Amino acid sequence: MKKFKHTQLHKKLKAEHKKRLEKRPLIYLFIILLISFVLSSITCLISPLYCYNICFYIFVAGAVSGTLVFLVTYIIRHQSINKTAQHLDMEHDAKSRMETTLELSNAVHPLKEQHHQNTKEFYSGHTFSHWKILRLVFIVIILLLSGANANILKNQQKRYKEAIKKAKKEQKPEKKKVAKKPKKKVSNDKAELKLILPESEIRAKPLDEIEWAGVGQSTKGFQKLTLSIYVNGKFVKDIAPGKIPSPKAGSIKVSGFFALDEFDVQPFDLLSYHLTAYARINDNPRQKVISSPHFIEIRPFREDAFFKKGGGGEGQDMLAILVRFLRLQIVLNKATFTARIMRQQANKQNLEKYNKFLKAVKKEQEALNTEVSSFLNSKIARKFSAEAINNVEKACKNLNDTCHELENLN
Repeated sequence: MKKFKHTQLHKKLKAEHKKRLEKRPLIYLFIILLISFVLSSITCLISPLYCYNICFYIFVAGAVSGTLVFLVTYIIRHQSINKTAQHLDMEHDAKSRMETTLELSNAVHPLKEQHHQNTKEFYSGHTFSHWKILRLVFIVIILLLSGANANILKNQQKRYKEAIKKAKKEQKPEKKKVAKKPKKKVSNDKAELKLILPESEIRAKPLDEIEWAGVGQSTKGFQKLTLSIYVNGKFVKDIAPGKIPSPKAGSIKVSGFFALDEFDVQPFDLLSYHLTAYARINDNPRQKVISSPHFIEIRPFREDAFFKKGGGGEGQDMLAILVRFLRLQIVLNKATFTARIMRQQANKQNLEKYNKFLKAVKKEQEALNTEVSSFLNSKIARKFSAEAINNVEKACKNLNDTCHELENLN
């Protein structure tokens, strides 16, 4: 005969056994989830501001308590399949037929086949439960209830967020109109300096003493006013005026003296000077103010010494060329220094004027540099004295330095 485990009777017993273990826990879980669903549905009638929290707690309580009840009930009611066979015999007054058949399933006994046949005939009129189908139905219903609870929670969360936004809009205080602060009046501060003595361009000997004077106008007064001295474009010294002007607003006048020999100047050098001061202009408490520059050409003690007494016309012509080159260099040195001062004075309004002036100075400077270089390499330069050629070379070197400086101005 077949083993009992493979018989139809054993399959029916096994189905009955699972039913008795799982039916009550699944029913309890179903009831709890159903109650949770009903309570969650009722929260739709509550204010949206509170419904989400209540629904959330109901959902969590239903899920946790349902799971715990299912596990506890299943563990408490757990029993062996032999116990189920015993209960089944008692319910049908079968006099331990099913239990004995189950015990003899793994034993060797001469009455085993007969007893199995007898048990089968006895239970033929008993309808066993179709638990597999019922269990599947229970599981589907439980999953649907769980999904319904989760969907209600999601909807309540959406209502809650919308209610919060609405409440914030209603509680949002109206922005108070802030009175516009009156705009601060932009002060139109001014500060100007101007040299009035000596003239803008003079010639002097290396041992001469120069008297200078300047005037200024400021709406808030000047600070630390000096006369800045340069020799061939290089800064030498700041000279304070003979009388320190008052820092009060209004007009001022300053004056003083300086000796050329204290700057170690040589013939054909170019001495430049301008007034420098600081003043409060608008938001800048210490704005640098510079006057337009003046120039002093240093001439030889005796200019006629450059010409040979009783010399021929050719010598005069050569010396005239030399002097012409030196004069042009001085003129362009003046232009270069003026460009530098303009750059320091320049602002956004007059930068265009400065750039045009600088372009013209560069062009003249480069042309003169080419002309001097050509002269030094010409045959006529050999007829000059060594001292004269050295002076021209010195002038050419200074010229090249000035050109380089000029390129870095902008």
